[in-house]
Amino acid sequence: MPESIQDDAPAGAETIVIPAIAGLMPDGKIPSRMVEECRLALESANDRLARSGLSLYGVTHLVCLVRDMDGYRQCGALIAEALGPARPVVTLRVVPSLPREGQRLAFTVRVARG
Repeated sequence: MPESIQDDAPAGAETIVIPAIAGLMPDGKIPSRMVEECRLALESANDRLARSGLSLYGVTHLVCLVRDMDGYRQCGALIAEALGPARPVVTLRVVPSLPREGQRLAFTVRVARG
């Protein structure tokens, strides 16, 4: 579990963490626009949570790794809309690089279930 995600789930709750979620197009490429990369990463996170019967509405901690703060500012409204009523702790880190060439952001989500 990344250091930035602490286990503060209620007693008896299971914690689910999905790390390093990238926003990739169906062909595995990174979109040319960061806002599209952000949208795809949020969709991927929600799809992965859905496999456990969860959604982004239950996120308690969102970690955003970004290479470019200016580009990331475009993502704020998308993130707020995707999280719906959730009001998670958000950790934002500017990093010099990410795993894929040209990747500009990655999310890690944490959800407490139970």
